[in-house]
Amino acid sequence: MDDTDIAVPDSLGISWKPSNLALSKKRARNYACKSAYVYVAENLFNYLTEISKDPLWAYKDINFGTNDNNEKKADRVASFLRRIGSISEEMIVLSMLLCHWRNRIVHGMSSNARLSKSQIEFLTKNNDEMYKSLHHFSPIRALENFDNNKVTLKDVSTLSTIVIKCCKVVDTHYLNGISSMESSIICQNLRLAHEDFKQIYTQPKSDKRKRQIQTWIDMYYPYLSTEQKDFLI
Repeated sequence: MDDTDIAVPDSLGISWKPSNLALSKKRARNYACKSAYVYVAENLFNYLTEISKDPLWAYKDINFGTNDNNEKKADRVASFLRRIGSISEEMIVLSMLLCHWRNRIVHGMSSNARLSKSQIEFLTKNNDEMYKSLHHFSPIRALENFDNNKVTLKDVSTLSTIVIKCCKVVDTHYLNGISSMESSIICQNLRLAHEDFKQIYTQPKSDKRKRQIQTWIDMYYPYLSTEQKDFLI
């Protein structure tokens, strides 16, 4: 189907008739790719911040929510992910590259966000292996694109996927911590962190109280074990 065959619905109260369709499509694609970089990075920051504050996060020494040393967010991401222990260095460094892309897009070419010399050497050294394992994604080319402020669908899709995979590993780490946490500690932490849960929990025992606790758990912590849920109820 040719672009000229696409009809705009009569009910749509806007029109788009660029004088240079090819250039407009290229700009729209670049905008979408840059938006994806920013969206993924911001959600990564929010995710690590919130999971650090979660009352059932069992690893208080692994914390993204505080920044006493004014570290750059990309460095804080790397520090957090390295503490998980089961995320490869390749995935960590590429996650940092996505974070630096976010800064480049938000702050412009004046931003000094970039990988360190040792990190660049690491990606360059492992380029061929990563090219094979990451479905023809070239770290060397991605670094060149970053230096030239050039966004590509291959880069943004690969880096976004890597960030998602890192978050899935953190999810697993989070759930493993809960599974080894005593039910009494879970109860105590939830009561301290959630005023609404505390109000329900401290009600006199009744069928209504059980239903309310069950509903609250199903809404906020459905992944608790049956034993842990029964203890709370």
